[in-house]
Amino acid sequence: MRILFTILLLIFCSCFSNAQPTDSTAIKDSSAVTVPNTQRIAVLEKLNNILKENKFLNTQSAPVALYEKPRKPLNEHTVFYILAGIFLFFGIIKSLFEKYYSTMFRVFFNSSLRQNQLTDQLMQSTVPALFFNILFVCTAALFTYFLLQKNMVIQNKFNWMLFLGCMTAFIAMYSLKFAGIKTLSWVTGYNNEGNIYVFIVFLVNKIIGICLLPFIAMLAFSDAWLVKIVLPVSLILIGILLLFRFMRSYGLLENRLKVNRFHFLLYVFSFEILPIIIIYKAVGFFVLKNG
Repeated sequence: MRILFTILLLIFCSCFSNAQPTDSTAIKDSSAVTVPNTQRIAVLEKLNNILKENKFLNTQSAPVALYEKPRKPLNEHTVFYILAGIFLFFGIIKSLFEKYYSTMFRVFFNSSLRQNQLTDQLMQSTVPALFFNILFVCTAALFTYFLLQKNMVIQNKFNWMLFLGCMTAFIAMYSLKFAGIKTLSWVTGYNNEGNIYVFIVFLVNKIIGICLLPFIAMLAFSDAWLVKIVLPVSLILIGILLLFRFMRSYGLLENRLKVNRFHFLLYVFSFEILPIIIIYKAVGFFVLKNG
């Protein structure tokens, strides 16, 4: 029995001695695992320092939310289609009557109107003149509509009654002017002078209608700050063209009819400026009353 007990004790001691290296290996493995954690912490600290030193990343201040503005959809589809139709109409008549278009600008920039052959060609071309007059009525009416819309309280929805009212006002005003000049020239016997005066008036109107095309496009879709720039520029351009028309008309009347300057200024104020002011005030009153 002593021999058997001694053998069992030796076996137990040998097993205990073999278990010691295993514990040391486990200790080494545990120390090996803790090393990457230390490196990871060092990397994170270095990254935080880089973020703090970067002037393009504001990581220290409190987060700020962007200002959100509610979007108000505008019904601008009608205006877009009207503008597209006007530009398409202009492109078609410019392509069909290219010679008339180029001759019109040549006569317009001829200060003395001595190119009688070109003037006669324009006066005899009634069909292209009619189409360009229609273009003037459309652009002038839409420009007046935007002028009223920007200066008065009008809803964003397109007002067909106001637009058609502006067109009707321009058609009535220039139809009455055309009929009045024709009647007056027939009564006084100055048919040639009356025809030339009507030609000058509608020639400048055609140029105004063409020049207003980019302005009405900007007024339709521009922001408020750009509208404040476009409106004065467009009004100044219209004023310059109207002043040019008055000067050309006075040169014609002074040489052929011997008209006094005071009488001519009285005519300009009574038949040129006053009707436009009355129409603008009347339309503005109608808008404010029904707005």
